[in-house]
Amino acid sequence: VVLTTPSRPNALEEKLSEVGWRTAELEATNHAFAKMVSGAHKRVIIMTPFLDVAGAQWLTELFSSVRAGVQCILILRLRTLEDSRRKDYPIGYDMISSWLKDKCINVFNYSIPKFANTGRETFHAKVILCDHDTAYVGSSNMTVASMDYSMEMGVTIRGRAAGDVAVVLEAVLKAATKWI
Repeated sequence: VVLTTPSRPNALEEKLSEVGWRTAELEATNHAFAKMVSGAHKRVIIMTPFLDVAGAQWLTELFSSVRAGVQCILILRLRTLEDSRRKDYPIGYDMISSWLKDKCINVFNYSIPKFANTGRETFHAKVILCDHDTAYVGSSNMTVASMDYSMEMGVTIRGRAAGDVAVVLEAVLKAATKWI
């Protein structure tokens, strides 16, 4: 289990401790992500629907810790890039778009028109896939709220289950539009 708790002190850790959960044994989300991406040998895919300034910084730190020669892919929900006045405009993307391009990080937009023009097909999943055998699936967005204020929880998985996540992300990449 990977867990982010609100900034300390917080009621969640107090209550977890009361029920006997050893919070010191929980893996913090930022540590789990860093360990995963630095251990990748072939490819890292990060899929997040929300990206603010703090999240952009977090992404650059994660991608900077990836070994040389490992392919890096970012999947975003960029429907909001078409209109910067939207309240869910990913302001963090503007901050790092040049950096992503300079680092040859492929960016894909998975906000595409649905068949027969009946709206948009998009996602709310938060996933990190390293190679085809290690994945995080959970609730943590690349935002300051997810890093400092919200309780976020997910799991890291390995082996066949991570391979199933890889199959889904391959399909997402085929359906998505390459942005960079």
